[in-house]
Amino acid sequence: MRRLTLVAVLMIAGCGGNGDVATTAPPPPLTTLDDAAAEPTPPPSTTTAAPSTTTTTTTTTTVPANATARLGLTQVVFGDGAALVITNWGNGEGNLAGRWLCQQTSCAVLPDIALKPGEQALIGLAETPPPELAGMAAEVFLGPAIGVLAAEGGEVALFEDEAFDSPGSIEAYVRWGEPDQQGSVVAVEAGIWDGGAVEVFDEAPSISCGVFPAISSLDWSADVGG
Repeated sequence: MRRLTLVAVLMIAGCGGNGDVATTAPPPPLTTLDDAAAEPTPPPSTTTAAPSTTTTTTTTTTVPANATARLGLTQVVFGDGAALVITNWGNGEGNLAGRWLCQQTSCAVLPDIALKPGEQALIGLAETPPPELAGMAAEVFLGPAIGVLAAEGGEVALFEDEAFDSPGSIEAYVRWGEPDQQGSVVAVEAGIWDGGAVEVFDEAPSISCGVFPAISSLDWSADVGG
């Protein structure tokens, strides 16, 4: 390709004097359009971003194949604050819906309350609702539906259904003070009670149990209160 070069030479002749000639150095060559087109163009700079990935962790809860609820009576409160605590001792979720609480011939059906393993429900059985207690999964107010819970004597039976005379229906039972309570016959026949009665002193506000199954009066004890 032909290169065009512009060279300027300036010659200056001196007047009268020594006759020296002054010259200037030629400017650097100018690049023509043809030359610019011939110069290679560097490729554009490219950046490849790494693909974005998101890791999701899924937590699964394994429920034993034989998981089942085991509902038990764990506390009976006497007097004006009469109440009952039901605990799920099993490894599966249970529901109180359709179950019955009885004392003698007075019975009350329980509402739809789900209890996970280890959870407790407070059942109010006095004239006024019970106070809120920490640690309770649910609180239910039934009023004095099964009669007075007095320290002098009484009983509470928990049934799966309305077959109150069936040993296969009764789930839990406790009797205190006076013997010969009506529900004890069914409980003894079902093998969930030993026929005795929990000893209660006059000042005891309640009785409690910390084992399952509680099949003996010795599994219960009177609580100390003011």
